[in-house]
Amino acid sequence: MAFNAVTSQSSQTQNNLPQTQNVSGRPAGASGTIEIRMPDGKTYAIYNAIERALYSTGQVANGQTQATVLFSKGINDPIPGIGSTRTSTPVDTNLPRPGQMGLPPAWEMLIYGLACGFIRASGAAANATPAIDAASEPVQFDAGWAVERLIYNRFKYNGITYADGTMMDYPDGRGFVSQSDLSGFSLAQNGRQDPRARVAYVIPIHETEGLKFSWTLQPVVALVVAMTGRITVSNTYSVLDIKARKIGFLQTGGQDGASID
Repeated sequence: MAFNAVTSQSSQTQNNLPQTQNVSGRPAGASGTIEIRMPDGKTYAIYNAIERALYSTGQVANGQTQATVLFSKGINDPIPGIGSTRTSTPVDTNLPRPGQMGLPPAWEMLIYGLACGFIRASGAAANATPAIDAASEPVQFDAGWAVERLIYNRFKYNGITYADGTMMDYPDGRGFVSQSDLSGFSLAQNGRQDPRARVAYVIPIHETEGLKFSWTLQPVVALVVAMTGRITVSNTYSVLDIKARKIGFLQTGGQDGASID
């Protein structure tokens, strides 16, 4: 396992907060191993992991009242969302299997940040299941604002809620910076274009294999998604793609089941 728990006389910190440091000569790993000390006194040695994000994209649509559950589908499964039949590609998710099945065998993750943001507006001409290359545009401010405040977000792992609120509580920290000469052009982005603007946990969420996880987008009232196109003014877009990311240290036991290579 990548995050082996070890015990030492110095495992306790004065303020009971986790600390990350480089060490040598410790039983958990070789010289240069990073160790993260947790409040319960355990020290997790990271010597076989990479910094990576697991991500999942889903759709919310005009009139929707039921939940869209992100991380509920793997690659080549239907994208999460009402009535959706589009197959998830590596652009949409890098999960090898649904989150209800938990991480694959030998996978383990320490999550230091959660983020979500708008990807695109699509679904022109009453198409509720737009293809990945269907007509689409950046999500405009008024469309994003109208939807974000009506969707309750909740991230659960092993039956426990670790994060909830709205999208603005979990800023994306990335996105396009744009200028335009189009009349009425706007661009909705969840937070500044700065990775440090994301939520960063002091104590990580420790996920292990086989324990289910999910990110639920639950409308509290029926959504109204009717964005008038700025690039193609004759289009009215009725579907929004939203992507969520879990960011931290991931180990896969040397088997990257999400790889398409």
